This record gives sequence, structure tokens and C-alpha cells, in this order.
Amino acid sequence: MAGLAAAVADFTVSVTTDPDQLALADRVARLFADTVAVAAAGRRAPSSSALERAIGVIPDGPCRVIGSATRTDMRTAALLNAFAAHALDFDDVSEVAYTHPSAVIVPVISAVADAHIVTHGDAVEAYTIAFQVESALATAVPVRAAYSRGWHASGVLGPITAAVAASRLLGLDADQARHALGLAVASAGGTLANFGSMAKPLTVARAAADGLWAAVLAGTGVTAGEDTLGGRGGFLDMFAARDRAGLVADALDLPWALLEHGPDPKPYPACSAARCAIDAARLIGADPGQIASITVTTEPHGLDALVHTDPRSADEARFSLGTLVALALVDGEVTSVSFSAESLGRQIVKDLAARVQAQTDAVPPIGPSAWKDAYAVVVASDARGSTTSRRADAPQGAAWPWEDLHRKFDLCTAGHPDADAWRDAVTGLADERQWSSRFHLP
Repeated sequence: MAGLAAAVADFTVSVTTDPDQLALADRVARLFADTVAVAAAGRRAPSSSALERAIGVIPDGPCRVIGSATRTDMRTAALLNAFAAHALDFDDVSEVAYTHPSAVIVPVISAVADAHIVTHGDAVEAYTIAFQVESALATAVPVRAAYSRGWHASGVLGPITAAVAASRLLGLDADQARHALGLAVASAGGTLANFGSMAKPLTVARAAADGLWAAVLAGTGVTAGEDTLGGRGGFLDMFAARDRAGLVADALDLPWALLEHGPDPKPYPACSAARCAIDAARLIGADPGQIASITVTTEPHGLDALVHTDPRSADEARFSLGTLVALALVDGEVTSVSFSAESLGRQIVKDLAARVQAQTDAVPPIGPSAWKDAYAVVVASDARGSTTSRRADAPQGAAWPWEDLHRKFDLCTAGHPDADAWRDAVTGLADERQWSSRFHLP
């Protein structure tokens, strides 16, 4: 059967990660560590409690809800864990797909692993293959331009990514996987208008749960259209162009995206679009009380996700460029504590945030004219006209050192009795001696 959906389905069920599994396993272990950590922290967020109240009676099942003693069915576990992983916007980001891959993929793998026998090697392959498909689709979808039109890429690509991971782990055949992709496409969506609200992590949560459910449905015989990815009225028709299907098929055969440009863990619990601006602002070193004006320049489309100029809540502040730059200038860092009511209510933070002017330019005003993925230049001026300029560019997909990951892990999981067991479980993914052993989170 021809068509893009059939090609992606065949790739999903048949490709192997040999001989790159050792390098891939190390990368997956790091991403699992980061995601479990931020999910544990996100479980404490008021938004996670609101979602659980909305669900009411949580169904019984074998699947762990990270950060609690609750166990439930696969679909609910994927929903709750993905929501928690994205609740604080502290989870990793792909600069290629402009998504939050691990907040979708890790909860799916964790849920399936609790309900079925999944080895360490299976988990590594499922993550690697799902991210490869997401990255391949991103070659055809102009994600930055789509953001400008209001699409939330994690909601657009996420259900498909989740369906790929679940299809692989549940042992679907190629035809069933094709149907799972089609069922997942039906859930693709999400809007920037929800950034800074509880609906944003819910978009990611629904992507994980819907993609997993699509694979479950397909495995029991529920069908979808023949080519919901590249056919008429399919995914590419909606979000790109049908004639770009060849780009996706070609990208599937490229070197593993996870090693070439894998997701970047976040150093700040805030919108990833502000990372470079925060990095640059932290380098300014000027007395915040003497700063009269601040100009931030980013790459084209670099401001699209930063939708709040006068934030009224901590969630909105995570998507306010002015607030984030002000926090970096005043405190020299941006942490979870930065979003307390006391921190955000400081007059100096409000005053500096109001002085931030933002613009985009394809050519950075200082430094090399070349840049990749993203950059930001922050210029701070005092009343006498003296200026200080700093530039920061996006990281290029290098794996975070384990030392930094352990530091973030400890910060996010402080007080959780299972933290050490989680650390052992996720770091074990990188141990080739355990590849045939069963994987699950304690």
C-alpha cells in the first residue's frame, strides 16, 4: 500500500536502532531523567490538582502516576503524567520541531511499560523512533510560520509522536500502525491563545493520551483512512502541503535525529522562546535600579510564543518576555521561586518589565551574522546613555552533562520518597547490561 502513512507505519514497526543503540540509550536516559524530574515537580502545581479534580474518580490500573501513590490505566496515566511534565514549562524542547517531545513520549512509554512487558531496549527504541518521526514531519511543516498563525506545534505533532511510540511498544503490525497514525491525526491541534493557562499543559497531555489511545484502538481493529498523513485532506494538507510528503519520507532515513539535534532540557521553568533572552540578560551585570531602557532583539518568529505583556498569574509570567528579562536582570537567575506572588509583585521587576522593548531581525545587531535555531541580544541603557549589550544563541542539541541533570533532578524531586528509585530506573536505560531487563518506574 503506497502513501506517506504506510511509509511511516512501516518505519515505526520495522526499523532497528543497531548499531547506534549505546549512544541512543545514553541520550534517552538523560531525557527520561529530566522528564521524570519535571513531572514530579509539576505534580505539585495547582493545575495538576485541578485536572485530577476534573477527572473525579481515577480508574484503577497498574500504571504509575509520577509523584503520587496513585496507579491507574494506561490512558489516564499518560494524561496525568504528560500534564505534570509540562505544567511548569520546565520540560525539554526540540528546536527543530518546536515541540516538547519528552513530555509526550516519556509518559506514553512509562504507561505502556507498567501495563505490558517493556525492556530497557524497547524503551530506547520507542523513544528514538518516535522522535525520528516527529523530526521528519517537522521537515515538511513550517513550524515557525505555523506558530505565527497560532498553531501549537506540540498539539499538532504530539498525538502522532505518541501513537508511534505506543504502536512500537504494543507490537502493532504495519497496517495497524497506519490506522493508529490516522486515529492520532484526528486529535492534532492546539493554539497559542492558550499559552499561559492550564490549557497549554492539557494540550500536551491530550496529545500523549490520544496518541496512546489511538494505538490501543488500532490494535483492537478500529480503522482510519488510508493515508491520513500525505493523502487528500490529510495532515500535510492541513498543516503544510501534500507535495512535501517526499521530504518526510527522506528524513526518516537520515541519521538519528536524537543524536543530531535531540531535545534540549531547559535550565529555566519558562517558555523556551525566552531562553536566549534570559541567558543574555543574566550576562548584563548592570545595577537594575540604574537601567532606564532595555531592548531585546530575537530571530524572526522568536516572539510568537511570548504572548503576554502584562501577566496576571505565574503561568502567564512564564510567557512574558518583559517579566522574564526583568527577573534575570534583578536576580541573575530564573527559578521556580521566581514565579511566586512575592517575587513577581516586586516593584523593580514590574518597572523593568515595562521598559523592555522587543523586536525581531534576521541579522543579530551584534556578533556574527550567522545563527542557528534562535538567538537574542539584550541591550540595557542607563539614564546617561551608557549601554551594555550581550548576546546568547540557542544550544545545538548537545546532551546535558549528567552532573547538571542530577542537580535539576534533585531540585525537582526534593522530598519525594521514590526519588532515588526513579533515578536508578532512568539511568539504567543507559546500561547495556540491562537492555533485555524489564523497564518500569518504581
